[in-house]
Amino acid sequence: MSNSSDLYLSEGTCYFGAGQKADSHFIPCGNADLEGPQACCYEYDYCLSSNTCWDPDTVVTYIAGCTDPLFRSSKCPQRIDYPDQQWVALARCDGDDIDLWTGCAHHPDKIQIEKENCDCNKTNVLIQNPNGKDSFDEIGRLPNSTSEAITYNPTVVPSPLASDNSGGGGGGLSGGAKAGIAVGVILFVLLVAGAAFFFLRRRRQQRVAGEKAELGAGSQYGGNEKVELGSGARTETSELNGSTTYGSELGSGDMHRGTSTGTAGKSELSPQREILEMPSPDETFHRASEPENPTSAISSNDSSIQKSRRFY
Repeated sequence: MSNSSDLYLSEGTCYFGAGQKADSHFIPCGNADLEGPQACCYEYDYCLSSNTCWDPDTVVTYIAGCTDPLFRSSKCPQRIDYPDQQWVALARCDGDDIDLWTGCAHHPDKIQIEKENCDCNKTNVLIQNPNGKDSFDEIGRLPNSTSEAITYNPTVVPSPLASDNSGGGGGGLSGGAKAGIAVGVILFVLLVAGAAFFFLRRRRQQRVAGEKAELGAGSQYGGNEKVELGSGARTETSELNGSTTYGSELGSGDMHRGTSTGTAGKSELSPQREILEMPSPDETFHRASEPENPTSAISSNDSSIQKSRRFY
């Protein structure tokens, strides 16, 4: 487990480009394992602000590398035009541009810091010092190797809560990687939300369609019920009409009774009417004594009908 004293150690591996491991003489300007990516300088040199270094022996201000293997951290110095050099000497401009620092090219095989004779080249500015200053602030002096303590400037206090958390001792996620992850998460959330919306919408449409189908089936059943009721009403009407017809048949049987023995007519008449229409004894005696005559029978029958009607 680390303690507060570990923050003062130089820890980590240095790179001078993406995937380009630096010489072991270049060490971190802090504990990359605890503070995140750190700038790198040559051993026993001074670490300065803006990721710069200073060699007291040659009095050369330069930039080297950082502990981010992808070389994307803000602790990595910008050295686009010098991809093969492990360090790049800086030349300060004069006059109104005294805060500008440009690079100096040299042979890529040079590892040890050497005096460089180059002038300001405003077309290749590597650093613009903040607040228009003509010098950099001291952070601390490096030890002779890693895992040893850095002699920090009294005004500088290392902290594990580094503002740049894009990587650890061996580097980490850069700002671009974080942005890509954030965009991916947002797109995933939108995709899930869209899928949920369409799924719920489809279920709702299916439910509404089912309800409509049930309502349609109920309406059809009600229609059949109305037809059945109508048919029943017609049946009742037919039965009533049948009773009316039956009355007509009774009348017909009554008319037919005069030309026959009247048995069929009696079976179709109600008892009350049979009693009311029975002939008197005189009429019965008179009919028995007279010969059968269809004409007189009809007349007698008509007279009987008239008498029955008068009786009513």
